[in-house]
Amino acid sequence: MKPNIYFALFTGLVAFLYYWSRNTESDDIKSRLVLVHNGTIYLGKGKYSQWLTFDSEIGMIESFGNGSLPEGEWGRIVDLNGNFALPGLHDSHIHLFYTGRLAKSLNLKGVESIKHLQKLLKQYSTQHKFEKNEWIYGFGWEQDSMTENRYPSKEDLDTLEIDNPIVLSRACGHISVLNSKALSLFGMNKDTPDPPGGMIDKHPETGEPTGIVREASHNFVMETIEKNLPFSLSKSYINAALDMCVKLGLTSVHTNDENAWEIYKTIQEEREGGLPLRVFLTPYIHELDSENLPPSGSQIGLLSVDRVKILVDGSLGAETAALREPYVNGKHNHSGILIYTQEELTQLISKANKMNFRVEIHAIGDRAAEVVLNSISLAGVEPSSRPILTHCQILGEDLIQRMSQNDVIANIQPQFVTTDSMWVDKRISEKTKTYSYAWKTLLKNGVHVAGGSDSPIENPNPLIGIHAAMFRPDTNGRTWGSSECLSFEEAVSIYTVGGAFAAKQPLLGFLLPGYEADFIVLDKLIHLNPREYLLNAKVLQVWVKGILKFNQSN
Repeated sequence: MKPNIYFALFTGLVAFLYYWSRNTESDDIKSRLVLVHNGTIYLGKGKYSQWLTFDSEIGMIESFGNGSLPEGEWGRIVDLNGNFALPGLHDSHIHLFYTGRLAKSLNLKGVESIKHLQKLLKQYSTQHKFEKNEWIYGFGWEQDSMTENRYPSKEDLDTLEIDNPIVLSRACGHISVLNSKALSLFGMNKDTPDPPGGMIDKHPETGEPTGIVREASHNFVMETIEKNLPFSLSKSYINAALDMCVKLGLTSVHTNDENAWEIYKTIQEEREGGLPLRVFLTPYIHELDSENLPPSGSQIGLLSVDRVKILVDGSLGAETAALREPYVNGKHNHSGILIYTQEELTQLISKANKMNFRVEIHAIGDRAAEVVLNSISLAGVEPSSRPILTHCQILGEDLIQRMSQNDVIANIQPQFVTTDSMWVDKRISEKTKTYSYAWKTLLKNGVHVAGGSDSPIENPNPLIGIHAAMFRPDTNGRTWGSSECLSFEEAVSIYTVGGAFAAKQPLLGFLLPGYEADFIVLDKLIHLNPREYLLNAKVLQVWVKGILKFNQSN
């Protein structure tokens, strides 16, 4: 007998024993069976059902159907009351630490002017009564949204006479403005050279720092501040973000947090029921040298790690994303910043590859994407490891073809279309825009696409992300790039199947027999009127591996 015949007999025997056990099951096994019914259940692949069943002990879907309910004794019956269920949603690129920290920092999103920023900063410093030399941190300003249409400066902060070091990060998280006290503490003056992959903006006449620091310089500032944070405070930030995410309907987060494995491990052990959702942790590349980073593939409950993050360029809003063509009307007449040379990036990827870590690489500009794809090839990364290109805002036809041929995943943030639409025409040429934010084109060319928010850069609500992928609204509600709008099935897919593929989780993404029971329940039939309902739907329940993790009624 041939091996495949043995295999067929073996699987047939397993199936027979499984279904025989179901017919002779004990009361204990019966109590594990859950029936979900009386609603619209989106299974994936454009298919719907009215009911499904799963085993809560192992968290696996068993069956689904329409019409008459299956016979059996149920340990639990979940009545959807006419509501809508769909597979668990992933945020494939998020920063939980910063998302939680934003809730306890000065929120500068939506500031309309420098004066508005100054007013909020003054109020914040007065209300919180900071100790001497305690850092004041804020996040979210955008120069294009302020009436002055310029970067804030150290003088704008110094005039408030706040006797504390101040760091206010732009909404992209790639540049910050510091006051004079902060600059002094970091030893930044007119004689300080720009570090590799970074920039300290200087006044063209005096040579003195303006207060703006970019990329590597910004990263140095943030890392210095954060390394002194108490463990308990960092844990509180992450716990707050976890609670926020599960209430928004997320069942999985692919989170990029620094030195965070021990924090998540502690939360997993301390919280009743463990983590409220799946956490696919993505440390930074330099953490490969850390004793606190476990081996690739490590897993504790819902926490796991198998990839590292590499930043290759900056952001479009800060004009630090690396482009093939210079920025249009750019004040610096440049094409952005590449943080690493081709050789340096190849060495980093090779190091991760040798340690069996997958790579997720931040590349917003087309020049950065080209360098990344070159290094992935030069480092000998196999397509089976599923390398990830995160953001993919500016691409080219050649780059999309290379991504498809080498199974490079596109990790996109659909809400960037809305945010960037207000100023992208000021940054890039019409030629460059041809393959910009090209979500539909990526899918048409066979590229695997995963969706996320990059929170706190954008709102971590996945329903807003699905809406943005479908309708691509600009800041005035008009469609921006209609040819790249996704269908309902496509938009949901990048937050379910796409996220599961990026996490190398073959049993997530669908609500079909043999898949894990990760699903959410909404109060609106979002497939019937997605333009309106996606923005107004409320999350009623969140289930992860067959366990109810969030119930609005409680």
